[in-house]
Amino acid sequence: MFPQKRDRRWFVMVPLIWVTLVVLILTISSNLLNFTPGKFDLAISNALALVASVAICGLGYAGLKFASLSSALGVFFGIVYMSHVFISGDMELKGLVGLLSGAQLAFIFFMVGINGQMIAHLINNRRTAK
Repeated sequence: MFPQKRDRRWFVMVPLIWVTLVVLILTISSNLLNFTPGKFDLAISNALALVASVAICGLGYAGLKFASLSSALGVFFGIVYMSHVFISGDMELKGLVGLLSGAQLAFIFFMVGINGQMIAHLINNRRTAK
C-alpha cells in the first residue's frame, strides 16, 4: 500500500495530499458554516494542509510507517472532529474552534505515532542486542 523507504513517490504524493486536504477543508468549512472562504481562510487551509502532507510523506520517506500511518489517521479524524464541531454547539467563532480542534487532534495522533515508532525501535534494538 505504501511506497518503500526512500522512494521518490513520496515526493509526488506531497502535492496530491496537499491539494486534496485544502479542497476537503474548504468544502467542508463552506458547506457546514455557510460562508464563502476568503484569502485568509485559503491561507490557513493551505498552511495546515502543507504541514500535514509534508509530515505524512516525510515520515513515510524516512521509513517510519507507523508514524506516517498514525499521522494520516490523525488528519482524517481531525477533519471528522472539525466537522463535528462545526455542526454542533452554539459558540462564537466555531469555524476557528473547529479548525484548531481538528489540528490539535491531528497533532496528538502525530505525537502518538512518533512515540510509538521510537518505542518499537527501542524494543527491536533490545531484542537484537541479546
